[in-house]
Amino acid sequence: MLHPQRSLSELPKMSAASQVERAVLEEEFNWLLKEEVHAVLKQLQEILKEASRRFSMSTPGLESQLKQENFILGSSTKFPP
Repeated sequence: MLHPQRSLSELPKMSAASQVERAVLEEEFNWLLKEEVHAVLKQLQEILKEASRRFSMSTPGLESQLKQENFILGSSTKFPP
């Protein structure tokens, strides 16, 4: 099992198998950061863009910039006076 708190000075004390395991895990971690993280962040960005387009939220100060629409309710029937 890897212990992140170990310093590099302890590396020679580790067994050869532990050193190989550490190197492999570090290589996998670097690959993960390089290949997968950016792809997942790009997907999240697209999801957030789509959600913000579908569910627009008002922001403070923006209300004055939006055109207000007024509707007048009417009736097609006449009521007796």
